[in-house]
Amino acid sequence: MRRRVSVVLECASVPELTVIAAAQIPGAIAARVAESALPPAFVARRALDQLGQGKPALWPGLFYIACGKGGRIVGTCGFKDEAKDGVVEIGYGVSPRHQGRGIATAAVSEMLRIAFQNDATVKVLAEVSPANLRSTRVVRKLGFAASGSRTDEDNELVVRWFARSGD
Repeated sequence: MRRRVSVVLECASVPELTVIAAAQIPGAIAARVAESALPPAFVARRALDQLGQGKPALWPGLFYIACGKGGRIVGTCGFKDEAKDGVVEIGYGVSPRHQGRGIATAAVSEMLRIAFQNDATVKVLAEVSPANLRSTRVVRKLGFAASGSRTDEDNELVVRWFARSGD
């Protein structure tokens, strides 16, 4: 039986987002960051733009996924924007060297807790490529239900997975 992985979600600061938006690693966390654990620069730019619009910091923010001794940063996750029409979308990623250990499942589980604690009526959306079998396992394990598909902005087919409070 696999033991449950423990993760801590740490909110990235605006100065850290600014450095990540420039495709660099913030000095304050550099010693703790696993290779390929940070998101692409556009993710940080999106968060900064939304924060600049005055949106509540929780929704467009970025969380570091930290685990193990010393709080090694092995990935990131976050809400892509505040809820629209009762739906909030999430994104997440884990360093390739740390995948397959339950880290993404633990991080997404914590994001669900945060979302439902802040709005019990919200539905949480994760759009997952059918080819991304690991991510599909994460959302299935956490009780998300598939609800159709669409072609995203990158012309990639994604399945729309939804979770609700109490599911």
